[in-house]
Amino acid sequence: QTDKTFFELLRTSLIAAFDRVQREQRQRRRNEQITALHKWSRDLIAATTRDDVAEIAVEAARKVLDHDSCGVYFAQEDGRLVPSAVQFAETVTLSPPDAPTFDYDSIAWDVYDSGEEYLTDDVREDPRRYNPETEFRSELVLPLDSYGVGLFGSTEAGVFDGVDQSV
Repeated sequence: QTDKTFFELLRTSLIAAFDRVQREQRQRRRNEQITALHKWSRDLIAATTRDDVAEIAVEAARKVLDHDSCGVYFAQEDGRLVPSAVQFAETVTLSPPDAPTFDYDSIAWDVYDSGEEYLTDDVREDPRRYNPETEFRSELVLPLDSYGVGLFGSTEAGVFDGVDQSV
């Protein structure tokens, strides 16, 4: 009985220590990302056009968050969201000139229109996805008020977390 009690205490202590380490790692990651984004904010302040702002934001997001796809899409009067700045990881088959333009019948437009973010662990399960054969799985689309949307993607399912959304 003493051995069983000892091992149960050891198990409980290990789990508590693992949980603490995991929380601390997440907090460190968040702090590092916020510090990096703060450095980029100076460049954003110095930008003189909205395309410059989009380029700087996408470059910062790609370097800080390290996702497979980052893009800023501007809303047009004809009901389209067109890419202003897009970057893809080297492992992705798309290149910036191949970045799609989204219309009314898309997840991106729904986010722009509703003003509500979209987060999915696997965009392939959403019938509104732009490309039925997309290589992307996780997707985060953020509304940028009347300007358009920010779109972030990963070829792995379930990679976005609260840190990505808050940063």
